[in-house]
Amino acid sequence: MIKSINSSTLKDMERKIVKDVILNEKQVRKDLSSGTKHSFLSKEHREERKGKVIDQRYLETRNNIPNTKIIRKLPWWSIFILGVTALLAFFILLTINAKADITVTPREKLVDIDSTLRAYATPDTPLLLSYNQKSEEIRKSIPVKTTGTKYVERKAAGKLLVYNNFSAEPIKLISNTRFKSKGGKIFRSYSSFYIPGRKKQINNSYIPGSIEIQVNADAPGPEYNIDQTTFTLPGLEGSNMATGVYAKSESFMSGGYKGETAVISDSDLEIAKKTLEGDLSRKLIESIKNKLNNNELLFDGAYNLKFNFDEYEVATSSQNNVYQVSMNGKISAVTFDKELLSQILARRELTGIGDENVIIENWPEINVEFGSYDKLDIISEISLRIKGTARFVWQFNADALSKDLAGITKKDYFKVFANYTGIESATVDIRPFWRRTFPQHPDDINVSIKSKNPG
Repeated sequence: MIKSINSSTLKDMERKIVKDVILNEKQVRKDLSSGTKHSFLSKEHREERKGKVIDQRYLETRNNIPNTKIIRKLPWWSIFILGVTALLAFFILLTINAKADITVTPREKLVDIDSTLRAYATPDTPLLLSYNQKSEEIRKSIPVKTTGTKYVERKAAGKLLVYNNFSAEPIKLISNTRFKSKGGKIFRSYSSFYIPGRKKQINNSYIPGSIEIQVNADAPGPEYNIDQTTFTLPGLEGSNMATGVYAKSESFMSGGYKGETAVISDSDLEIAKKTLEGDLSRKLIESIKNKLNNNELLFDGAYNLKFNFDEYEVATSSQNNVYQVSMNGKISAVTFDKELLSQILARRELTGIGDENVIIENWPEINVEFGSYDKLDIISEISLRIKGTARFVWQFNADALSKDLAGITKKDYFKVFANYTGIESATVDIRPFWRRTFPQHPDDINVSIKSKNPG
């Protein structure tokens, strides 16, 4: 039975026939150009041609995949050589960049001490204990209400730097010593004082000794509010000291006044005085401590505090019945060299110390007492009593140790440590672990200190 074929199906068949004919015609032309004859192909040739067609289709399919790379598998021996080379390079890099950490425990000894020492501003020999004189001055003001007005007369005041270019010995000047300005104005010192002696230099010239003092005008009034100038001492006129002892002002003389001014009650002034003294005391002590280096010691009681506050410190102008009252505070202190003081005590307390470098590391735990001194800024010697348990710690040169260890073998490092008597024990860590010598450069050897008694 023959099925009827509709027009659409017929058209599809026609298109398929045309397509097959065109494709076959192209293939025939291609084969003819290559010399292939379809009608006489053997079975082997037909199979070969099929294989070529399959390969061609594979290549066309592969080429149509974008950005695809063919990864060839390396031989096992190539991978092995690359791995060994990388590992060898890693080991060589670690060996070349070797590091060493040395942790040193220095010798220590606890000793109960109770020793009295004399210290000098300028000792005759290096074996004597010396100290340094330091001073600091701060001015502070606070507002205080007034209670009325009154007529007052005030003397100008200021500071002078007094010089001794006459002798190598200190010169004492009594209180109320007169100083005469170039313009003829007389000022007087508050109290007696010593001018340090001059010092001779290598070229036979001299550096004059000097001291800063506070002075008041001889009389009240604004005419004594003078600019910076030089001063002579009328009391020395006609003597050999007249030209060798003199003074200079480094700031204005101020405060001279005559006329009506505000009045502050005595109770308010007393409160202001105590407030200013407390604030200035804290600031002066803090200021001195902040200027100390790591090897300087400032003990409690090794300083004087002085304050200048009276009616002359009250300002001469006001606003809304409020005046600013001021106070000058000055601290004079003596400080000690930590290494020198430790060495002097070590020679007293430790037998057979010789020239070994030893430092007391627990000064805050030791009690240091001083005699009563009102003028620590000018005296030439003091006494102190040191009592407590001192922790003496032997010192060594860490930089020199690093240099001595550089490049030597592990088995020989104990010979280097034998030359450092201040070292009790040490641990050595060389990286990488297989290296048998210390790094060649001292900068690659880190030396740290571990105390037996931390804190």
